[in-house]
Amino acid sequence: SWNIQDVYTYDIFENGTYVIEAVDNAGNVSTYETEYKFISKVAPADPIISIDGTVGNDNWYIKEKPVVTITYADETSDGVPVETYYKLITENGEKEYILSDSNNVFTFGNEGEVTIEAWSVSESGCTSNVISTTIKVDTDAPDIQIFESSVDDDGILTINFKIYESVSGVNTDKVCINGIPVEVVEEEGVITGSFIVADNEVYEIVAEDNAGNVSETVEFEPLGLAVNPV
Repeated sequence: SWNIQDVYTYDIFENGTYVIEAVDNAGNVSTYETEYKFISKVAPADPIISIDGTVGNDNWYIKEKPVVTITYADETSDGVPVETYYKLITENGEKEYILSDSNNVFTFGNEGEVTIEAWSVSESGCTSNVISTTIKVDTDAPDIQIFESSVDDDGILTINFKIYESVSGVNTDKVCINGIPVEVVEEEGVITGSFIVADNEVYEIVAEDNAGNVSETVEFEPLGLAVNPV
């Protein structure tokens, strides 16, 4: 029977087939053959992160989700296979993925600030630099809602409205009635404003967020309701 009596080490610096042979005192011989393919100290090339999308104000990506492309090498310069990974970091946490040719171009559902990290690891255990980029995403325009109207004792009609925008915030200098900026107030993340109806015309309310998304035009017409004679 064989008993482990000694442990031997041997440093390997080159790829190749290695044969280990052991002989006991009685003359019995045992051999073990193994092949080492990926002995290397060469680090993989750094991945490249590219972002394609519509850029608004202050480098915000607006209107639609940006497309992320991560370019990477399949092997090191001396032929060692490489795996590449990426990570998405948002205010809701982080998630890691393994890249392949089928998923190296992608979009994501998160809004706000998003950090993308990518790195490569060779089969020999060498790691590239971690490449990181942070982007800001806001694809939704402000939502305007007329919520109240009032008439004072002099018969003057006042229309009140609210603007909802949860990512980049409302640009309070870009809230307009019929193209004219109006003063608004922010309270607990909601923008409120009002205007006086002076004439029987159509009033158009438009708002822009800080990222550059422009809302749909909300119209108000004092005499917009038709009255049928009895």
